[in-house]
Amino acid sequence: MNTGYKIKELRIKKGLTQQELGDLLGIQKAAVNKYETGRVINLKHSTIKRLCEIFDVTPQELLGLENAEFAGDAMSVTSGMSPAYSDLKKLIAKLEKADQKRLYDYLANLLKE
Repeated sequence: MNTGYKIKELRIKKGLTQQELGDLLGIQKAAVNKYETGRVINLKHSTIKRLCEIFDVTPQELLGLENAEFAGDAMSVTSGMSPAYSDLKKLIAKLEKADQKRLYDYLANLLKE
């Protein structure tokens, strides 16, 4: 599960609108939408910390790393990644950057509220 989807899931579970979450974070509703659709991939540490406070979760839970094992600088997810997902990642990596963006936009559109 990606971070954007997790933020959306937690926001809905908490009963917040994007506007309300934005108000709590001190940002625009549009920025929350960008977080949830994955258009912002490098969240600031302060934003992660504040989201964890709002949702009462750990950073690992927020970032979808609760099943991750860390070994030095390497991280491997030990569960939840099916062979089909791994194959899909390889196929996407073969696409040109513009096609990856189009695919991402299409999938994000499918997952909209």
